[in-house]
Amino acid sequence: MSGPRTLRVAPNGDIFVAETGAGRIRVLRPAQDGAGASATDTFASGLRQPFGIALYPADDPQWVYVGNTDSVVRFPYRSGDLKARVAPK
Repeated sequence: MSGPRTLRVAPNGDIFVAETGAGRIRVLRPAQDGAGASATDTFASGLRQPFGIALYPADDPQWVYVGNTDSVVRFPYRSGDLKARVAPK
């Protein structure tokens, strides 16, 4: 990972990591045995040094908010999404 800064765990167990150096948010899906990741993907890229992540609402997230150095953007989210479906709003 390139400059991981913050992580958030979704209710389904997926782990969102803000990679400040790479300008992206990565998602790690833990393996059943917990020994590693069964899947990894880039949820969003082209961000400006992301440093914060919030899942809203916390109990059943519909949005992933990302704090960049110059803005806050949000992506629509459904449980289990490994990639953002649309550009940020």
